Amino acid sequence: MIEGTNRSVQPGDIILIIVPENHKATVFARGHVVSANSDDQRKQKAADNEGLSEAYCTNYWEDHQLQVDDVAPLCIRIQIDTVVNPEHCFSLSSLPNASSVQNHLDTLQSGDRLDTALASLILEEWEKHIESLTEKGLSIRITNE
Repeated sequence: MIEGTNRSVQPGDIILIIVPENHKATVFARGHVVSANSDDQRKQKAADNEGLSEAYCTNYWEDHQLQVDDVAPLCIRIQIDTVVNPEHCFSLSSLPNASSVQNHLDTLQSGDRLDTALASLILEEWEKHIESLTEKGLSIRITNE
């Protein structure tokens, strides 16, 4: 299992959305997996979409369903208020050459695409992480269903 430090996901954290062909989203936030379900996000708010960026409003997920030109990962900056299973976090700091990876992520702006090699590395390590969780009988929510 890839270990990481448990810290709260903060507004403005970089979120990596891995978009497979079926348009289900796996969402990463600097070492944590978070819910991509807009309803889960809104449960934490007193008013409808208060404090959430447009990217996490219900209409974005339900109406647009992550319509992208290809399956390349996207990076967007949004406010996060729901963390799913933080005790089973996937830490980007555990990636090979982690400081270089973090430096690259820090330079990204909303909507920027990830470097293909970095995306492949993250996906490869993520698969190892999921396999490890499965072997231990643990589970983690990773889709926006």
